[in-house]
Amino acid sequence: MKVKKKIYAVQLILIPFAFLLVHITMEWFQGTLSMESVSGIFPILVIFFFVTNTAWFLMEEKLSAAIARDEERIGNQR
Repeated sequence: MKVKKKIYAVQLILIPFAFLLVHITMEWFQGTLSMESVSGIFPILVIFFFVTNTAWFLMEEKLSAAIARDEERIGNQR
């Protein structure tokens, strides 16, 4: 799997899922777990997605250049 795909998968799947899981676990331990408390996290996730996708859009060229430099450096070491 390509490096950019791994980064994008972590950004869009793993981090939000972990954040939701931690939130649900904290609510469960506090004894306040309900659908209302779970749905309260969705505005935070929307802000997270907006910020990270904007950063991805603005930094994609720099990320591609950095990945190319790293692949070239690793290729030279072999």
